[in-house]
Amino acid sequence: MRSPIRFPAVALTILVAVKAGAVADAPLLSGPELEAAGARIGTIRIHRLDIFDPTDPKEDYRPYRFANRLHIVTREQVIRRELLFREGDPYRQDLIDETERNLRALNVIYHVRIRPVDSHDGLVDLEVSIQDTWTLRPSVRISRVGGDTASSFSFSELNLLGRVKILQFNHRNEIDRSTTGLLYSDPRLIGSRLSLNASYNDNSDGVSRGLVLSRPFFALDSRWSMNASAQHLEQTSRLFKDGDTVSEFSQFSESLNFSYAFSTGYRDDRVRRYGFGYGYLRDVFTQKAGDEGFDLLPVPEERKLSGPFFTLQRLKSRFIKVTNYSRFEREEDFNLGNDFNLSTQLSLRSFGADRSEAIVRLADSFGVSLSESVNLFFNVSLAGRAGSGEVSNLIFSEVAESYWRMTPHQTLYARMGFDAGIHLDGENQFLLGGDTGLRGYPTRQFAGDRRVLFTLEHRYFGDWEILRLVRIGFAGFADAGDAWYGSEGERLSDLHSDFGFGLRFAVTRSSVASVSRLDLAYSVDAGETESPRLQVLFGTAVKF
Repeated sequence: MRSPIRFPAVALTILVAVKAGAVADAPLLSGPELEAAGARIGTIRIHRLDIFDPTDPKEDYRPYRFANRLHIVTREQVIRRELLFREGDPYRQDLIDETERNLRALNVIYHVRIRPVDSHDGLVDLEVSIQDTWTLRPSVRISRVGGDTASSFSFSELNLLGRVKILQFNHRNEIDRSTTGLLYSDPRLIGSRLSLNASYNDNSDGVSRGLVLSRPFFALDSRWSMNASAQHLEQTSRLFKDGDTVSEFSQFSESLNFSYAFSTGYRDDRVRRYGFGYGYLRDVFTQKAGDEGFDLLPVPEERKLSGPFFTLQRLKSRFIKVTNYSRFEREEDFNLGNDFNLSTQLSLRSFGADRSEAIVRLADSFGVSLSESVNLFFNVSLAGRAGSGEVSNLIFSEVAESYWRMTPHQTLYARMGFDAGIHLDGENQFLLGGDTGLRGYPTRQFAGDRRVLFTLEHRYFGDWEILRLVRIGFAGFADAGDAWYGSEGERLSDLHSDFGFGLRFAVTRSSVASVSRLDLAYSVDAGETESPRLQVLFGTAVKF
């Protein structure tokens, strides 16, 4: 913990005098000034607002009051347990900011603010103010991307009994399968720091179920975490060419994971975390007569990975808070600091693996602030297996994103993504089409072991709100990309491009701030791909 820098008596005298009256009407010091003055936290007051504010004449109507009565406000004890500070602790602005980020990450809070409201006798009283969102979500959705239509029905409560527990039932009709599923998530099991996630999905082509019990690093200064998980999956997997299925096969997969990690603590805005554990993964692939591509293409090889692994994370904290990047009028947190993660697993025959090899996963992300209105973000990852002088399923991915706040309600967004694979496992390929960002083309139109996609989008976040529920926005966009096999080569002229216009409708008082999208995309080279010139896309997403 950092040692606070002490102001000599002047600042602290002002601090004490605000309440005591020695200095009449003296203003409260700012957060950094309170920290520098060595102030301690006095009383912590929790101020909870419902979905709609009855003191606001625009929201003091019967439907809004009825919604408030139906909704259970997040309980005060839930908010208090998320606080990273207690009464009597030294005032630290970084913990105030981190607590706000953690509360926003719960996805059930519309607005959160923690501020000093009074100071006396070297103490500063804090007010934690939150406003809830609507979390009971019966939902019927229909979406269309790349010429394919999907539908879903779900009933979920994302803040069960005001305790931030999730219970969800859903049925989805997707391109490849129909799924009926049940999910339960408890981020604070029995009021502890343990998190429980359980899911079960009955699919038209199989079944999947999972169970995860973990204690995450809940703060930058958290000293340890643990994780235990089990997953089971049965499904039909497919390979594609020009949007058509060329091979299908049954996949059976099961995995186990146990891990423990510890941290040296948060020092100088940096965190180092070290971990170790055991991982197990088994994949089995089969094909029967009648399956697409039967006896024409090889079935992926069975794999069994088993052995210990070791992890390293090095994180630098440089968080910024922005609005109207990807969500309507919601505060979003981005880290400009470096976040480096390395994992190495030794899959060994002595642990039951089918061969001895090393599995390496590396990821790094960071941001660059060019000005108050322009921020760049970069993500790079590399993963693969190596053993007996061979490299398998080596995947390199790189993403660069740019956000330029042109005006308070306009953002110019640019993205470049590139993926490359070497000796990919038989069930893996990179797909590109209307469902993966190339909006003017059919679903999974392009496939290969290389993929590139460029996106430019001008986002307008409207400042008018219909019935205090829905905000409207607009987007103009252009995409260009391709997926191909490295043996075929690729030229700049081979890229496929589209451009178009879209409408956005954001449900602002909803817990996930879902955005309904309606896009019209024009394919520049539709004739070469034998696809429709115009694509109409609609659906719901979390972001713009």
